[in-house]
Amino acid sequence: EEGEGCKRAGGRCACQRGRFSYRMLTEEERRMSEEEAAVEAVRLNALFPKIPSNAPETHRETMAYRSGQTGRTEVRQRCWRDLLTYEATDRIPKKWRDTFRVDPYGNVVALGAYGLSACAFEVDHIFPWSRGGLSQPVNFMALYWGANRH
Repeated sequence: EEGEGCKRAGGRCACQRGRFSYRMLTEEERRMSEEEAAVEAVRLNALFPKIPSNAPETHRETMAYRSGQTGRTEVRQRCWRDLLTYEATDRIPKKWRDTFRVDPYGNVVALGAYGLSACAFEVDHIFPWSRGGLSQPVNFMALYWGANRH
């Protein structure tokens, strides 16, 4: 709901008619003691246990469906458009914003870059598929491939 302050890759969302706008959390807002982080990790792991990768197909989605969704051109385009909502993208000169944007972690990514190239991005789940996240448009975001895999 609007004003709830959902967290998305280090940002805070302000839901607006099903669309999202994001701002990065300040250092103060991100700060959490080690004890608080441990308690939160236990709570989240209990709520959303990791589903083993060798588990049989679940009632949620098949692996084929999941993989097919993150690779769709229209999903990549939507995630690319969503990168415009990040404040850091404003630092890229306007004439280059059709080609380059900044992901939520501050990495410069390029629309035409693929594979393991320096500016390639991947589309992945915000709420991990392995923890019950669905392959729905609102649960996808564009991330620099290196940040996504590590």
